[in-house]
Formats: sequence, C-alpha cells, structure tokens
Amino acid sequence: MTQPTGATPTAPAPDAAAREHLAEQAKEYGTYVATTDIYVGMALAYREGDPVPVSNVEAHGYEKNGLVAKTGTKAAAVAAGTAEKGGK
Repeated sequence: MTQPTGATPTAPAPDAAAREHLAEQAKEYGTYVATTDIYVGMALAYREGDPVPVSNVEAHGYEKNGLVAKTGTKAAAVAAGTAEKGGK
C-alpha cells in the first residue's frame, strides 16, 4: 500500500504498558557498561564500552570482578571512548 503524496506515516503513541516496558529496558541496559571485553567461555559476550544488562552483571559477578562500571562514571566514559585514560 502506498502513502498518499505528502502524507507522513506516524506510529501511534505507546500506551502505559509499552512505556513501562521501555523504562524497564532502559534501566536494564542503561546502568552498566563493559570496561573490557567480556567472554563467556570462548564466546565474546560484550565488547568494551557495550551496555551490559543488570541481570547479567548480578548473575555473573561482573561488577565484583571489575568487568563493568556504572554509567555516568569516569571508568564508563573511558570504556565508551568518551574520556581519556589517565585522568584527562
């Protein structure tokens, strides 16, 4: 089906359940970033700077082992490439 000339397709606004789900996903994936490449066995699970889900951080002890940093910290900025190592 083609759109009429000049028409701009729009998506409907998300309902309350969708907004809640989006907020949960933002929290799950927006809390930690990998400070180094993280492997599970021989498989690369997360590259340095990638978001790491909170559930995986808790399940595998990534924070305790220094493999992730909370977003908004200098370590997270360095991992994401938005700050330089060495205090600059």
